[in-house]
Amino acid sequence: MRITQPARAAQHSPWPEWVPEGARQTWGHEPWAHQVAAAKAAHAGSTTVIATGTASGKTLAYAMPVAAALADGATALYLSPTKALAADQLAAWEAWSLDEVRAATVDGDSPR
Repeated sequence: MRITQPARAAQHSPWPEWVPEGARQTWGHEPWAHQVAAAKAAHAGSTTVIATGTASGKTLAYAMPVAAALADGATALYLSPTKALAADQLAAWEAWSLDEVRAATVDGDSPR
């Protein structure tokens, strides 16, 4: 049985106060409400799952708490189920050019 929800108007939310200013400026636009809700849950330490379509903002939702942790001196490890997704995530972090981030991928084709 397939259940389809009617479309809803998009809603922005203000940046959480703990998102570094440099990240806010790099990302530019105000985030969507679902991104902020997920980011706040992850930042609070809750197990958080985001299940939305392609290009719906999942990366930014997780990037907000990761950027905050990196700005505080933490280290982050992203695990991706495919090389293509890992490459997409790497490209996003590199494009953001955040001072706190040194991103790289490691897979079975990486030199030892």
